[in-house]
Amino acid sequence: MAHRDVDARLIFLASYRRTGNVQLSAKQARVTRQAFYDWRDHEPDFKREFELAHEDYCDSIERVVHTIATKAKTPSLQACERILRAKRPSVWGDKARIEHTGAGGGPIRTAAQKLTAVEEAEIATMLGELGELGGMVSRNGHAEARQGAASC
Repeated sequence: MAHRDVDARLIFLASYRRTGNVQLSAKQARVTRQAFYDWRDHEPDFKREFELAHEDYCDSIERVVHTIATKAKTPSLQACERILRAKRPSVWGDKARIEHTGAGGGPIRTAAQKLTAVEEAEIATMLGELGELGGMVSRNGHAEARQGAASC
């Protein structure tokens, strides 16, 4: 690897530790964002160093939050909290989780219901109206191509 490439990676990582921003760090290192993504995706050592730089950045934000919370006369944590939610969701993100399950945590069971004669008549009327609007629709709900029309 060329000396310039090593320097660019080191400059990027140092900048990211301070800013937490890929675009600014790439600009500081005089590389494209794509270069960063290539490094991260294809170089395990760089990926590991980037993850450490990310943790360092998050640690610095946590220090700021702590300072604001404990020493400011009028604490305002919204901006820091938003950054932390984005950068460290496992710690600062929402903890709610919604799951839908059936009895005893198993799958939700569904069953087909037989239509009444009135429901069948209403459906037949609606399908007939649809057919009049521009295509033939069979009683079972499947669209049928008109004669002479192309079908997919």
